[in-house]
Amino acid sequence: MIRFKAKKFLAWMTVLCLILGCAAVSALTAGAVEKRGSIEVQIHADYEGLPLYLIDIGDYNNGEIQLHDRFKSLDIKSQDFTDNKVTSAKLAQAEAFVKENDIEGTIGRVDINGNVTFRDLQMNKLYLIVQPIGKDIVNVGPIMIPMPQTDNEGNAVYDLKCEGKARQNSEFENRGAVILNKTDNLDKPLEGAVFSFWQKIYYTDGTGIPDNAEKGIDTEGNYYWKLFKKEFVTNENGQVYVDGLAFGSYRFIEEQAPDGFKLDNTPLDFDISEEAAVKVENGMYVAERGKVVTLDVVNELLTEYSVETPSIPASSKPSGPEESFVMAESVEQTSFPTPSKVESTTSKVVLFTSPDKTVEITGDDIVKYIAIGGIVMASLVLVIILIVVGGKNKKKDKKK
Repeated sequence: MIRFKAKKFLAWMTVLCLILGCAAVSALTAGAVEKRGSIEVQIHADYEGLPLYLIDIGDYNNGEIQLHDRFKSLDIKSQDFTDNKVTSAKLAQAEAFVKENDIEGTIGRVDINGNVTFRDLQMNKLYLIVQPIGKDIVNVGPIMIPMPQTDNEGNAVYDLKCEGKARQNSEFENRGAVILNKTDNLDKPLEGAVFSFWQKIYYTDGTGIPDNAEKGIDTEGNYYWKLFKKEFVTNENGQVYVDGLAFGSYRFIEEQAPDGFKLDNTPLDFDISEEAAVKVENGMYVAERGKVVTLDVVNELLTEYSVETPSIPASSKPSGPEESFVMAESVEQTSFPTPSKVESTTSKVVLFTSPDKTVEITGDDIVKYIAIGGIVMASLVLVIILIVVGGKNKKKDKKK
């Protein structure tokens, strides 16, 4: 009876080991077949919300490019990327082809950290990254990336990072400025009012525009209001300003009124159509040159509430200039430095180059490790069974 139970136990353990082994092998095989990767394009945090398309234009195997039928007219070959002039020409040709034919791709947007990340990408592909048709304050040059790539040791790398190059849109070279003055009904400055700041963007392709964006149409075409900065806070003089603004339409919206005052969230629309700059004079923001747009906003007191407004010494300085989100030349006192990575280049190719050796563990790697663990576990179980059964057999031999 004991021998029968031992055999039955051994049979069940053998079946369990086979199941674990098969599952492990399947996981390893699936991990190899379904390998996926990602591309992270580094732009700049100032361009949060800027859209980019990722387009699969061909296959990439053993260093050779095979374009999809739709893109065969581009005639891109691996050897084209050994010469910088040819590289730039091919990238410009690919970008123009995509825009002329209204070709769309997987859309990604610059996040709060200034990056655009495309995930869950198929391998052995040639990807093209371009900016959708539309008007933005910067133009991002096209990027072409084969997947996967290899590091200096010959290991496949599936998660890539590259730097996108941006240049100022020539349509936005002329710059203006605006000053907002916040007071109560006695013309006393109000500190602490919070305003969001928006730009009117015209577009031809509405793909990627936030669902909750305010949209419209006018004589210029279709547009939507794009948020560029969530908070401008009036200083002790009741002022905020923004300079380096491209010609176009903008608006402030009051998000929070000073304590004791009524909130008025009526959009304050205005146009920038002339060059201008701002400076600090006797502690106040004033026009340095050109025609600065000036908005005077009055807040009403809440019922039965009074606020004592502190006096402001003539020598006091503003609490500090607000950040200018547009990359442009501006007045020395208030301009914000242009990040070096946004200096002018028009194109970039990532081909046959090795990324950093740091390779992140992907989901497929985790599957592989689990599968290996399953095989090891199954082997240990089988060894324990053999030891137990061998021990029982020795005891029976001694009894005999």
